[in-house]
Amino acid sequence: MRIINDALWQAAQARQVLLRHDPGGSDRASAMPATPRPFWSEQRPRYLFSGLMHCGVCGGGFSKISATHFGCSTARNKGPTACSNLRTIRRDTLEKRALRTLRDRLMEPTLYKAFAETFVLEWNRSQGNVSDG
Repeated sequence: MRIINDALWQAAQARQVLLRHDPGGSDRASAMPATPRPFWSEQRPRYLFSGLMHCGVCGGGFSKISATHFGCSTARNKGPTACSNLRTIRRDTLEKRALRTLRDRLMEPTLYKAFAETFVLEWNRSQGNVSDG
């Protein structure tokens, strides 16, 4: 069953690619080929772990749910029937614990190397940059 025809679907997909490269949607974007924008022109996350956390119960994203706390977006927006994880964590506590753990446990050269390799692989996977290597 289709809701829209193939031509409209393809047009929407092309528009998404265009917006990915020119989020402002300027008029010049429709006349120019889609080219990646320089990294400094993109808006960066405001907090250290923004976009990197996922709920261990439902797999949904963790987001800032109050002025000081992160929590499961699914549980927050859809309620406990969608996700039972109603726990939250203070942003400053999370950042302090994570950075302390990195400093205390991963600064040994062999552990750091293993961490860095795994982190790069996971980061690339999460961004859709999966390589054959």
